[in-house]
Amino acid sequence: MARHWSENQKGGVYMYYVPETFSQGSSSLDLPGDVTLAFGIPFHPNFRSQFSIDEQKLSFLVMQYLANFVRTGNPNFSYNFTRRRNVALPSWPEHRAHSGGDRYKEFTELLPNHQGLKKAECSFWNQLIPALKSSASLQDGSSRNSRDLGSPSAVTGSSRQEDKGSYS
Repeated sequence: MARHWSENQKGGVYMYYVPETFSQGSSSLDLPGDVTLAFGIPFHPNFRSQFSIDEQKLSFLVMQYLANFVRTGNPNFSYNFTRRRNVALPSWPEHRAHSGGDRYKEFTELLPNHQGLKKAECSFWNQLIPALKSSASLQDGSSRNSRDLGSPSAVTGSSRQEDKGSYS
């Protein structure tokens, strides 16, 4: 989906990843890790004791990134949303549609940048399905579309107009 948005939109696309280890961490809340960080749950008086100092710092930095993004459209452009302190944030790379542009920020203590999020896990959808489609149409000698093959368009990459319009 990030590739679709980066190919077809004028604004920047920024991907992130929250490892499962954070979401299974010290909190007894049933919230995804990104929601916990973005909404400052580690600072809430009822939950503060469930989070380490490092998790609180990470939450503050994520909130700073999101405030920058909401205000400027770029998480790297500074916007002071608090009077307490303005922290220099590690650069967050923009996701690009071209090869080598699939970079993302990992929401862990050091906020590292990485490339190719879950690329191996997604190779099935990105490589095998198109190959099977191509093979099936070659074997039949016909040009049947993905609907005839019984595959949903979202999986096979059909170019039906209503699918593309749903993301606009």
